[in-house]
Amino acid sequence: MSAASIRRIHLLGFVEEVRHIHANMPDRRFCFVLGAGASKPSLIPTAGELGLEWLKKIHIEGGGAAGDFAKWLSEGSHGIKELPSKTSVTDTAVIAAAYPAIYHAKWGHDRAQGHAEIERHIEAARPSYGYYALAEILASDDLANPSRHNVVITPNFDNLPAETLGALGKKIPIVIGHSAITDFARPTLRRPLIIKFHHDFLLEPKSAPKDVTCLEQGYEKALAEIFRLFTPIVIGYGGNDGSLMGFLENLPAKSINGGIQWCYRKGDPVSQRIQDVVTKQAGTLIEIPGFDELMTLLEEPFGHLFNPEKLRERAAKRAQELTEAKERLTKKAENGLTPSATSSGSGEQGSSPDVTATGSAESSAVLDALSAVAPDHKPTKSWWYWQNRINATTNLDEKEKLFNEGIEETQNAPQLLGNYANFLTTERKDDERAEEYFLKALAADTNRANNLCNYANFLTTQRKDDERAEECYLEALAVDPNHAPTLGNYAYFLQTQRKDDERSEEYYLKALAADPNLANNLCNYANFLQTQRKDDERAEEYYLKALAADPNRAPTLGNYANFLTTQRKDDERAEEYYLKALAAAPNRAPTLCNYANFLQTQRKDDERAEEYYLKALAADPNRASTLCNYALFLQTQRKDNERAEEYYLKALAADPDHVYNLDSYALFLQTQRKDAARAEEYYLKAIAADPNLANNIGNYVQFLIGCGKFKEAAPFANRVWGQLSDRTDMGAGEVAFSRWLLSAVVGKEGQSALGRLKTLLQAGYARVPWSFDAMLAACTPKLKAKEKRLARKLAAAILDESKLPELEADPVWKTVKPIPLDAPWPEDNA
Repeated sequence: MSAASIRRIHLLGFVEEVRHIHANMPDRRFCFVLGAGASKPSLIPTAGELGLEWLKKIHIEGGGAAGDFAKWLSEGSHGIKELPSKTSVTDTAVIAAAYPAIYHAKWGHDRAQGHAEIERHIEAARPSYGYYALAEILASDDLANPSRHNVVITPNFDNLPAETLGALGKKIPIVIGHSAITDFARPTLRRPLIIKFHHDFLLEPKSAPKDVTCLEQGYEKALAEIFRLFTPIVIGYGGNDGSLMGFLENLPAKSINGGIQWCYRKGDPVSQRIQDVVTKQAGTLIEIPGFDELMTLLEEPFGHLFNPEKLRERAAKRAQELTEAKERLTKKAENGLTPSATSSGSGEQGSSPDVTATGSAESSAVLDALSAVAPDHKPTKSWWYWQNRINATTNLDEKEKLFNEGIEETQNAPQLLGNYANFLTTERKDDERAEEYFLKALAADTNRANNLCNYANFLTTQRKDDERAEECYLEALAVDPNHAPTLGNYAYFLQTQRKDDERSEEYYLKALAADPNLANNLCNYANFLQTQRKDDERAEEYYLKALAADPNRAPTLGNYANFLTTQRKDDERAEEYYLKALAAAPNRAPTLCNYANFLQTQRKDDERAEEYYLKALAADPNRASTLCNYALFLQTQRKDNERAEEYYLKALAADPDHVYNLDSYALFLQTQRKDAARAEEYYLKAIAADPNLANNIGNYVQFLIGCGKFKEAAPFANRVWGQLSDRTDMGAGEVAFSRWLLSAVVGKEGQSALGRLKTLLQAGYARVPWSFDAMLAACTPKLKAKEKRLARKLAAAILDESKLPELEADPVWKTVKPIPLDAPWPEDNA
């Protein structure tokens, strides 16, 4: 089997396969092979990270300056033959492969120092969520029915799997942390088994080259029996040692029960050595976002769900114990200077209460006593303490100061890092620093769905990188499949960026099932029902649900105001809700801009309209939609083409791919500048930005007809009808009219287009200012007399409902039969 033919399946397909095997093959057992990558989320450095750290120490010990390290590493001056020259500081896979040699070069003179260094890193670790999920899989709470997937094999020195089993009150595992006790590695026992084939960090851990070249005989015997009985799932293991990897390479072909399931982290290359092992064992490669994400998905198929409710109960009980201890100690405190214990409010599973210390020696005594109840307690203010202080001020400089203080005191709490990143992009408009802090937040906690979701939003709105954005949305959902904000934001992404209404609605409904009262999701789904489903009744129902959930949310108030004026034609209530939205958030640019447009179009109050356009630009000077709307105002209301073009160009500088702005500027160049060449350039840019936006293509069709380019216009006119055949608005009427003109100029009757246009005119629709002058000027010289007369009457009636009686009196029009809009067109498109 060639490398190209190795079986590869998607992460979700792998989870489903595990589910099927667990449910339908009771004799099939899984074991877990965990490498250093599995412990990274628990703050234990990987082999590549440790190797790089120790190389820097070797460099300094040799008299090197810190600034010369990259050059020293690349030149190979370190003398470590296993580390090739031209190695870069970013070549973590290469450094990881040379880890044993680097360890020997740094610590070979004093192995006790090396052991102490490893112990330092391990003792600082705390199990990440993935280990809790693993513990639930390894040991069922039902003592009569122990889990059959109960074995962990690892080169890691840490005790994370055993620690987590203990923290959850599971069966005590058998830990084989030294070759002297491998006879006890019996996988048929009814309790978890952990085999540490490079030893425990307290029992002569193996890191030197001579120690990791091959497996000791006792481990070989144990693993041979395990792989005969178990299907291994490999996670976070790079295969850089000679021990386990050599053992796997020497196994007979297809001897591993069920084949080897090798999971590799997205972005990390799969070595040829790994591919060869997987091929030989007829195994599978699975790309994963990380250990925690995978284990989150694997909890449920095994039927040992990590029970958040259970942990919440444990946390509540622990909080009560702390409170009672504090009360007892308070009575004994001489001066009454005691700390106050409060619930953390973070919503994190198993989080301990936060304590803020006051007073002096007496307070310290209380804290010491509390620590006896909760040994992992730290007397620092929690992230939510800082977030509450941040939320309490409206001064941006004060907010930023508090963010920085909170981040320092909480030692980079991922919640604060992520919220600060949001602050930087939304309030400071500093996308570079925002991305820096998003990445810091994700590095601090890779499995925090909220930060992944917010970074995805940032990538799609600020970086215009939809591919990376979708990856982050999916990673967030892998971490927490029921995280309502992520489900809702991904639904919006599918709607606006992927134009996939079916999947979009699927995720909106998932989001609302996860949290029926989240106002943002209710509002966005209302907008989806309004714009995509054309279902105004259900749209209003969801707008009202969103307002019931949060009556003062400015975006909902503003969107409902838009709905009232465009769909309900109720300008009085619309203005009422615009003013409510502005009262809730006086400087919100979208609301200011929409209210300005309302004042311009509905109230015909250009003075106040311009006042609010300028307020919107003061609130956000680089918002492309506001810039373009103000440009259009300057063009149509102020007749100031110079300033209008200035703002069109500002809008395009702010967002070069904004479809509506490209189309609007193209129309400006066509009608005001009479510059057909540049107008066509921008029409084509608009179509390239969104090839499926019917209004843009319809405008381009009319432009081409106005230029006399009938043959070029025809395919675009045919194409655009398929994108709006379910619409009964003026845009559909314009396209039907365009298609009739294109038929008439080549001598065809165009009854298919006229029939659909008659259906549209009889149904009625809202008119907006428009002009067909350029099209009529180009076409009428080629039309027969009766067609010229009909063309002028059609143009007038499409734009002005009062002209319909004159059209109805036309003898040619009287003979036209209405045709359903979704009826097939003849092959000649006439």
